[in-house]
Amino acid sequence: MKILHLYSNYKYTGPADPALLLAKAQQDQGHEVTFCCGHPPSDQPTHLQTIAIDRGLSLYDELKLPKHFQISSLRKDVSLLRDWIKEESPDVIHCHLSGDHLIASLASRKLPPLILKSQYQLKPEKTLRNRYCRQQTDLWIAPTRASAIGLEEWGVSPTQILQAAPPVDLSRFKPRDCPSVEVDQESRIRIGVVARMQRHRKFPQLIEAFSLAAAEDPKLVLEILGRGTHQEEVAKEPARRSGFEDRIKFPGYVEQALYPQSLQNFDMLIFLVPGSDGTCRAAREALSSGIPVIASRRGLLPELIPEDCGILLRDETSAEIASAIIQLAQDSHGRKVMGENARNHSLKNCSPSALAQSLDNAIQPLLSSI
Repeated sequence: MKILHLYSNYKYTGPADPALLLAKAQQDQGHEVTFCCGHPPSDQPTHLQTIAIDRGLSLYDELKLPKHFQISSLRKDVSLLRDWIKEESPDVIHCHLSGDHLIASLASRKLPPLILKSQYQLKPEKTLRNRYCRQQTDLWIAPTRASAIGLEEWGVSPTQILQAAPPVDLSRFKPRDCPSVEVDQESRIRIGVVARMQRHRKFPQLIEAFSLAAAEDPKLVLEILGRGTHQEEVAKEPARRSGFEDRIKFPGYVEQALYPQSLQNFDMLIFLVPGSDGTCRAAREALSSGIPVIASRRGLLPELIPEDCGILLRDETSAEIASAIIQLAQDSHGRKVMGENARNHSLKNCSPSALAQSLDNAIQPLLSSI
């Protein structure tokens, strides 16, 4: 097949990695795959474009594909994409975000390619624009059963939905081969958080929860990976007031090459509020790395985090989070078993090549009926 992936953002954020993983897996299976993402404000290659090239994907870079709706670029992108479709005759256009979904739906009117849409949230936004795109879409990929039900309730036929877990780079995110050689490895229990420090992501409650747990267990250390415009207000200042500032670390942004090792060094990961990627990539990468996850019940998390791979919180109070931390901290054998379960779950459900094969099986009958 000839497949074009559209991604209306120029940043390596949100569900960009699942989109790239799927595109690469399809290319590895012999399909002719092209990846097209947004343009940055300057003429320099985007970070996402650079990553796509590094992974061996071919690029189509004529479209602007902005993250937010812009009528001027929409008209131009629709015209350019329609011309490209007529010239290249792709079999499939795979959309990942609402902006590229609209462009593909408008550009492909009365033209042959199938339109696919990956759903990365629990429920679709019920806007006029999305209702129009729904009519043009041949197949939806839902990450969980609840997400599939949300699509059905919105009016998508069950025959147009493929339920498949989002992919993880299983060779990159894997359990460490041997314990860290750091001197304090056996005396410290590292609690990891990977998230932008934003006001809505409950960092003050998280730090309060850590403080409650740290008062009971002197081995606990909290490490928050990431950055954010409001990081002083929402995280660093609460850490200073906590009384446990010396045990709360802020390594900041970790380079992609070093990030898998950073995950491997955690004993558990806490994930409370999904960000722009509703499939919670950091939590899924932790599971693949053999790290148990403490998660809220927001969005897709109850299905993405199996109960034998971590702890699903009953509520998001600091006391409940602290209780979960202490439970895992005091049960090294339980953490080990949960980590093994997490890795096995990822191997069974999150393979990019398995997702690509499932899509092949779903797409072929649709192509035959055109």
